[in-house]
Amino acid sequence: MKKLDNRISKIKGEKLRVKKNFFIFFVIITFLSVSNLNAIDLTGFGGFDTETQEKIYGISLGWSMFPFARLELEGFRYVHSPIKNVSGNIVVTFPLKNLRPYLAGGIGYEGEKFDLDLLSRYRSYGGGVILSMSELLSMRFDYRTLKFKDYKTNRIYAGLFFSF
Repeated sequence: MKKLDNRISKIKGEKLRVKKNFFIFFVIITFLSVSNLNAIDLTGFGGFDTETQEKIYGISLGWSMFPFARLELEGFRYVHSPIKNVSGNIVVTFPLKNLRPYLAGGIGYEGEKFDLDLLSRYRSYGGGVILSMSELLSMRFDYRTLKFKDYKTNRIYAGLFFSF
């Protein structure tokens, strides 16, 4: 009985930690979006998982915090699977004339349903490049590693990057 009680309290503690992380992330995003409304970007993308060769598609929404850094909220899913992913990342850019290489890193969650008991947490890191075609429209190419507790996978994608 004591083992069961310990397990239940551990699960409750993990649920509270996930809720706290989501709340902190939400507060930061809300503050940044209200304080810097003219620096929002949206990317629609498609690509594949390099381990499973499964196709993916998704969307990311970013808020520029400084000329060289932005906060990104990203969601994607596999085409032939019910698994969905959501992550929050810090993206650091190195602006050149029409080319912006960047590095990204953050935390994400994966699952079929967004039930806190069933989600797998992962670290996300990688980089890419944004190629400007106009002031408002760019192409984005990205490579990310998703590192779970027991395994890691990589993902490659390309998409259209809209700046507002």
